[in-house]
Amino acid sequence: MPMEPEVKLEAAKSVKKPLPRAAKILLTHLGLAVGIGLPELLVLLIFGSNCPLYLLTHICCPFCGMTRAHLAALRLDFSAALYYHPVFFLGVPYLFFIFHEPHYFPRIQKIYARVRGIFLPIATVVLLAVYFYRIYTFGVDFFAAT
Repeated sequence: MPMEPEVKLEAAKSVKKPLPRAAKILLTHLGLAVGIGLPELLVLLIFGSNCPLYLLTHICCPFCGMTRAHLAALRLDFSAALYYHPVFFLGVPYLFFIFHEPHYFPRIQKIYARVRGIFLPIATVVLLAVYFYRIYTFGVDFFAAT
């Protein structure tokens, strides 16, 4: 009786596939949300305010009122939103452009980089101008004054 050749089965090699681009972006967003949101929530629950600058110095920051303004805008109360922060509509795109590098969008990388390069400096100047106007008009704690 002829002997059959032995068949050696190699252990299946575990090949790690890279995550798809969308999954990487989603995980980045979740990490930012947890990494920023959880400490902010803890500070809010412990100290009653979520602005570290205001907690330490009792001086309102350039983004002071932005959360209240966006919550008012979600309720479609735009007069209250403009009261809390006159340029609240710049907040979301500003944070989007800060946290998203052009290489996240390979198809429109050049256009995105150009728009980002124009938007961020202009929005920064506008936010600081509004901030200094509010300080000049109402003082450093302008929500206590209004």
